[in-house]
Amino acid sequence: MLGNILIGEDNLVSQQVMEALLETKCEKLTLVSGYAELIHELNKERYDLLLLDYHMDQDADFMVTQIRLGDSINKNIPVFILSAEPEIVVMEKMREIPFDGYVKKPIDFTQLEAALNHTLLIRSTSTNEAASSSDEIDLSNLEILMGNNPERVRQIVKIFNKEVNDFFVKMDQLLIKQDWDNLRALVHKARASYGYIGLTSLYTQLTQWESEIEAGRNQNNYYRFIETIKTETLVVLDKLEKLYPTRKS
Repeated sequence: MLGNILIGEDNLVSQQVMEALLETKCEKLTLVSGYAELIHELNKERYDLLLLDYHMDQDADFMVTQIRLGDSINKNIPVFILSAEPEIVVMEKMREIPFDGYVKKPIDFTQLEAALNHTLLIRSTSTNEAASSSDEIDLSNLEILMGNNPERVRQIVKIFNKEVNDFFVKMDQLLIKQDWDNLRALVHKARASYGYIGLTSLYTQLTQWESEIEAGRNQNNYYRFIETIKTETLVVLDKLEKLYPTRKS
């Protein structure tokens, strides 16, 4: 269940529909019908998700730009645009503005669920990020598999060190090409290596990302996922080097 969801919607029927769909899926649901109310809420309280009608008293391109450029505690909030216009039209209007996805009106429940799942993934990633400075490296299983032979474990760590750099280079290339099938296969391969090294939180993040790719969800956020995993992996590599040095002194 999510914490707080904010909805910007000026159609009363849509407000009632959204309230019925979401009131049991979050701890608090707040509805506003105009730009001033929206900014007031974002400055007052922390929200986990903003569902924003494209057309209120201001259009969503203006509103999201102001949110991203502002100083509120919700500056980086996940934003999904609600619109009766086709997705391709909304994407074109918002192409220069960072937002997280689209939900068709009348409300497409599958797309709405994808917005909720995406937000839960972002929250999970953020939680893992906060814990990453002390992220557990549990090599016990690998050590057992390697017969408690330090040299064999060190060799695996050395392979992992090189392998992850190759993974990230290939992931960037596949993201540019939008080759989602091969990207999913590469993420699947990468998470197996993370699993052997005993990196539970990163393994979980890669598993969640693989599910997102397989379902074709939130493709405009794949760069964010990979940058988060890259950052956390760099911390892990330094810790692994201290446990099992692989570099020449």
